[in-house]
Amino acid sequence: MATSKAWKKIAASAMALALVFGVAGTFGAKSFIGSDIAVFAAEEETLGDTGPLNSDERYDVVQSEGGTVEAELTEDEESIIITATPDEDYILSRVLVNGEQVAINDNDEYVISLDYYEGQDITISAEFSEDFGVTIGTASHGYVGYKTYEDDDGEMVFEIVVEPEDGYAIDKVLVNGEQIAVNDQGKYVIDIPSEPITIGAEFVKVTYNIDTAIEGGSLVDEVVTDEEGSAVKITPVPNDGYVFVMLLVNGDQAAVNDNGEYLIALSDDEVADITAIFTKGEIEVEEPANGSLTYEMLWDDEDGAAIRVTATPDEGFEIEGVYINDDQVAVNDDGEYVIGLNAYRDTKVVLSAVFKGPEMITVDQTANGSVDYEMIQDDNGEFTAVKVIPTPDAGYRVDKVLINGEQMAINDQGEYLLEFPSDPIVISAEFVKMEEPEPAPAPSKDTPAPAPGKDSVPKTGAAAAGIAAITAAAAAAIVIGKKKK
Repeated sequence: MATSKAWKKIAASAMALALVFGVAGTFGAKSFIGSDIAVFAAEEETLGDTGPLNSDERYDVVQSEGGTVEAELTEDEESIIITATPDEDYILSRVLVNGEQVAINDNDEYVISLDYYEGQDITISAEFSEDFGVTIGTASHGYVGYKTYEDDDGEMVFEIVVEPEDGYAIDKVLVNGEQIAVNDQGKYVIDIPSEPITIGAEFVKVTYNIDTAIEGGSLVDEVVTDEEGSAVKITPVPNDGYVFVMLLVNGDQAAVNDNGEYLIALSDDEVADITAIFTKGEIEVEEPANGSLTYEMLWDDEDGAAIRVTATPDEGFEIEGVYINDDQVAVNDDGEYVIGLNAYRDTKVVLSAVFKGPEMITVDQTANGSVDYEMIQDDNGEFTAVKVIPTPDAGYRVDKVLINGEQMAINDQGEYLLEFPSDPIVISAEFVKMEEPEPAPAPSKDTPAPAPGKDSVPKTGAAAAGIAAITAAAAAAIVIGKKKK
């Protein structure tokens, strides 16, 4: 930067002082900025708040392979203009200040404010990459360019930059005439070219109108591009206390795509007028077990909003009931669950459903007793086993417990226990009459009276056998009683 007249006077005064005091050496403005001599000289002429003139004390410029970087203070000394010039066969990747990328402004310049970096050392640099022989094709109603940079993993990225004019949207981005898709980050990125390529883009006029005066909510629009061209994605946003009913395009209800999104294709031939219907209310869906529950909003100009509920049971299950606020809903003539919302405008709506499984266990009752069962669950609520409980009538005992006609064994705990079945089973039991003991014979005259403390009938012969039978029967009764536990 050229030295001002004031600083020239200061320099001359400093040289004179040097001669007076015998100071050796050559002086320039750089030699004494901020020194006591400069302060002394400044008393002779007020400079104003201009700051130091030497740009080297305000910033450092670091050069890199592939081009040159220059920096210059603006006339007001409040900003720095950075110029990065790539060498032949190179292109500029990005301009950096203190390691952070600087954006180009509307005048295609890299300009930074000194106030932003007040109190910091400023280091300016740039990165250049090889020119890959890219030709920019024609692109009416928009801009096409490219840039290269390193991603977070240190890999070089080649990104095609496409910017439509106001009132237009991206229709296609082309490489050598072939359309490429946008990635998950909404960028057009290709492999680093190994040979010359031509890039271009096609733009389409934005041909839709969004209704901005919708009662109960609003619509957010975003122009997106895929392999099929450009479309506008509409996101309904209900206000508090309202629910979204439907989206209308030119008066017709719009359907969501497979991703649950509203995408309306853009066309130069037709303008799409887009609006929506919201209704007062709040809807909650309780997630059911053994199936799923969804709903779809409906609208009738006379009856207003309604809900079509779809209950889908898991395999092997069936619908037991669909409920709104615990009241069961009946199917209509079309076999659908449709609920009008007029009665629920000021009430929170809770939708639920109950699904029932197949009859996995069937009991085949027989004579002389009954059979029951108990399903056993683990800590997670999963059914893991079935305990069969046979109960004989009085005077009968359990002979067999059967599963699908096959006899079941009793375990060490005296229980009939089996794993929870994966297929339906039939349980049953067989009971037999308990044997009655033979009556003891009447005593004869020749039989002596028993001695005190002795039985009146000797435990011999039939009597002994009868007593043994009674004892065995009693023992059997005790065992059966334990099995019921």
